[in-house]
Amino acid sequence: MAVAFDKKRTSDFVTPQDKLLPADQQTTFILVQLSQDEFDEMQLHYAEIADAEAKTPGKVDPSMPRLRWAVRMALRGWKNFKMADGRDAPFNLDADGRPSDETLKLLHAQDLLSIFHEINKKESLTPAEAGKS
Repeated sequence: MAVAFDKKRTSDFVTPQDKLLPADQQTTFILVQLSQDEFDEMQLHYAEIADAEAKTPGKVDPSMPRLRWAVRMALRGWKNFKMADGRDAPFNLDADGRPSDETLKLLHAQDLLSIFHEINKKESLTPAEAGKS
């Protein structure tokens, strides 16, 4: 049965590396599914990155901007994410309601990559689902 898209529906995600920790030490990232418009926006952004890379070969690493952009589109918050001194890490939004660059810079590359893979996994069809089309 197909289920209608609900932009307000969130899911909790714990990275594989945090799943190895006791529950009270795990960080939970709050994610939403991406809409068709957000996918279109991401594709336009990816094209801009590719253009910049083509103009200055070797000067732009296209992988990290793509990761950050996808995470920016889906990340809606976090729980139990701490600064080095133990304070809660701030989660700030830009005017468009998405995480600010400063907020995304708090994430380690490994966390960005884990969140990115989770986003892609949620947007992919399983072989069984693909066979129904």
